[in-house]
Amino acid sequence: MLHKITLSLLSLIISLPVCSLELPADFVAEYRLMKMDTQIGKTTIQLASQQGQINYTSSTEPMGIIALVMRDTIEEKSLIQHNVKDAQPRLKHYSFYKSKNHEKNQDITITWHDNQAADISASYKHKTHQLNHLGPLWDRNSMQLGLMSALKSDFSITRLNYNVVDKGSINEYQYRHIADESRSIDKIKYDTVKFSLKRPDSDRVTYLWLAPELDYLPVYIEQYKGKELNLSMQLVNYKNTTL
Repeated sequence: MLHKITLSLLSLIISLPVCSLELPADFVAEYRLMKMDTQIGKTTIQLASQQGQINYTSSTEPMGIIALVMRDTIEEKSLIQHNVKDAQPRLKHYSFYKSKNHEKNQDITITWHDNQAADISASYKHKTHQLNHLGPLWDRNSMQLGLMSALKSDFSITRLNYNVVDKGSINEYQYRHIADESRSIDKIKYDTVKFSLKRPDSDRVTYLWLAPELDYLPVYIEQYKGKELNLSMQLVNYKNTTL
């Protein structure tokens, strides 16, 4: 269910300078996935980067009563290329996979040209969509990594617009800074920056509390449908895996 919260990037209102992508340290982070006051799943996010190849993955599995009726595990994988010569990272591949219900599975492959133009082959609901795009482009899994990297490069950023390929089309997502707040998770207090994430044409909004001490990793996430809280996520474990 992380795909509904994250939440992947990128056409910036405040453009990042050339070669400015500053990745967080490689990590593994585990979250509780909550519905109201009940844990319904756990999500693991992992960042692994080596020699210009960035792998950003998310895996969610159901827990408790929900696991009796929804046995799907969900895996999202983003492969991004970023070399010193590149002005922006280049998304190469994205997949969304549900182990039981395959109807909404996605597979996206992107071929880049020297002029920042991209040819996109996006499979969704048993159809393949051929798309073209000029400029930075991310997916709904890795745009969270894009926000973390942007803030690590420039903590004063307050507004970001990202172009995201998803479900056979390209949509704009908007990050907006809301406030600087303290947030306690399992009696651990974090100083955070709070951002909202929204598509202009949607009534869904996600709020993320990002901890600078963890390279702006979200420690708490809430997703709303209209004014109703739908899902939330709480960080329960973080490990820096950089060698």
